[in-house]
Amino acid sequence: MPSQYDHLDRDALIRLLKRRDAERQLGLVWDRDEIEADAAVNDDYVALSLDTGLSHGAASWPNLIIEGDNFDALRALRMTHRGAIRCIYIDPPYNTGNRDFVYNDCFVDKTHRYRHSLWLEFMYRRLQLAKELLADDGVIFVSIDDNELFRLGMLMDRVFGEQNFVANFIWNHRKSSQNDTDVSLAHNYTLCYARTRDRFSLNPLPVDADKFNNTDGDQRGPWVADPFDAPNIRKNLTYPIKNPKSGKEFLPPQGRHWRFTEDRYLEALKEGRIVFGKHGTGKPQYKHFLFEAAGKGENIFTIWNDVGTATEATKELMAIFDGDKDVQYP
Repeated sequence: MPSQYDHLDRDALIRLLKRRDAERQLGLVWDRDEIEADAAVNDDYVALSLDTGLSHGAASWPNLIIEGDNFDALRALRMTHRGAIRCIYIDPPYNTGNRDFVYNDCFVDKTHRYRHSLWLEFMYRRLQLAKELLADDGVIFVSIDDNELFRLGMLMDRVFGEQNFVANFIWNHRKSSQNDTDVSLAHNYTLCYARTRDRFSLNPLPVDADKFNNTDGDQRGPWVADPFDAPNIRKNLTYPIKNPKSGKEFLPPQGRHWRFTEDRYLEALKEGRIVFGKHGTGKPQYKHFLFEAAGKGENIFTIWNDVGTATEATKELMAIFDGDKDVQYP
């Protein structure tokens, strides 16, 4: 049976072995020597041509839409926006094998021997360019599903550095169940990496005031009861707390400690910051007031349940375009 290395002479084989020996032994490796080169990756000069007929208003324009190969578009932007972009969002082919990924003008299906290697090579080249566009305090978001999630995560670790990982956000994008499979897929992922992690932070969300109430008429305003215990065990933060109504003593749950020292707890109790459940007979909780939370905002959760679904997005677009579904993937 002929081998893919039959055409190589001795010196070429030695060079190939040396290159492979020099490659990392831990981490992501794909068949770069076996797949054909990405035809879009070249050194040809690229330039943008303005279509005045589609432009809105007079120059200069704050927004720009580029139609063309994404690799060429990224190269063009690199000439004008290198290190200047603060946020990039990419929604790449998910490589499902269902005619969603084109490599060198050919669809890559599920049976292709190098299906994942072709996709990784495609993504690697473009993520490298995207990294060059990011400012020091910039961030990139990349959407994906289960087909390439794990390989994409390792690839982004390689391009951006695992120390610059921010989060893997999970978007629940459907409410209805799939009946053609034994597991109904209801979510996608959005991987988030910073250009330089210690230079970047996500802005907090506005506080949801509806979560706060004032059942006891506290003059300081609406509040919410937060847990009074925290993870891990610390001896100086482990002591019995007696419920003043029931007389029952509470210790921190297993593997946890109280948030304050005993002296600080007694001060908070005197200040009316400690509550013991809805009926006053439960374990201690700490009052967190709306006026305190409003100044800080709320941190973003990694699971997104309330940002809408793909079906809702389609309906919104159809309403904008009078019922015509002009955008295939909203």
